[in-house]
Amino acid sequence: MVVYSKRVLEGSPRIRGRKVSIGHLVSRLAQAENLDSFIQDYVLTREEILQALEYCVHQQCLADQPPNYCHNCSLRRKEQTWNPDDFEEIDLDGQKCVKGKNIIYMGTMEEFWEYWQGQDCWDTAVDLLAEFGQSLSRETDT
Repeated sequence: MVVYSKRVLEGSPRIRGRKVSIGHLVSRLAQAENLDSFIQDYVLTREEILQALEYCVHQQCLADQPPNYCHNCSLRRKEQTWNPDDFEEIDLDGQKCVKGKNIIYMGTMEEFWEYWQGQDCWDTAVDLLAEFGQSLSRETDT
């Protein structure tokens, strides 16, 4: 079951009893080698993964209005203000970095801006459901 509480993950939607946001699960599953290793690494059930994907695909957070959207989701970034004057590009031992009040990003200002905008997690979740949906649904029915 997907829940949120201001005291955990600043209110981002998450699986009950877990301290990992739905958006994080979606992005990590997209990078996983396979479903079984992901399940083992995160100690999740197939049902929990299916719930997370379905929640994200249907953008249920728009209806639920949690205190915060997932940290890497473009919905959250749209609520946060971006002031380029708060950041500066610096050179750190030959590596371009962006430095802000509470952040150092390893990369250029252009790369940081792309990162800052977040991702449309629901698009990734749609792809993951297409890839893993049958496997997740079939095995949760047993």
